[in-house]
Amino acid sequence: MKRISARKLRIGLFCKLKLNNGRYIQSKFQKRSALINFIGTAPWQKAYLKVLYHKDFHNDGWYNNTSELKFALAAFTEKPLLDYFDNGKI
Repeated sequence: MKRISARKLRIGLFCKLKLNNGRYIQSKFQKRSALINFIGTAPWQKAYLKVLYHKDFHNDGWYNNTSELKFALAAFTEKPLLDYFDNGKI
């Protein structure tokens, strides 16, 4: 989220799943692969995804199936967008 010295930008990934039994589970990640593994842990009805780029900038939304969630994750973590935040244009 915040760039320190020459270190690469680290984004924050937050995911909250509403399970079929009505309960919620949530977790935070820094790697997309860990998030994708998390969404496959249990059957769910809805998922909330939040991608934090910087202290004041984020993308988020609610999704109803895995394909929508993966599409949003790919869009929120595409290289030109990450480069924009990494190059300090904020």
